[in-house]
Amino acid sequence: MKQLIEAEPLARIDYVEMVSWDGIKPVETVDGPVLVAMAVYIGKTRLIDNFIFGE
Repeated sequence: MKQLIEAEPLARIDYVEMVSWDGIKPVETVDGPVLVAMAVYIGKTRLIDNFIFGE
């Protein structure tokens, strides 16, 4: 995911994290649903998003 975001010249990652959706604990591999939390700057605008991945 970071590579995809970094391919955009105006993007600057503040954070991208994957955590267990029910306990908010960091995960190394996706094995079932995880919560993806991210903040990315596009130019001067900071975008924040959280979504469940792997359902």
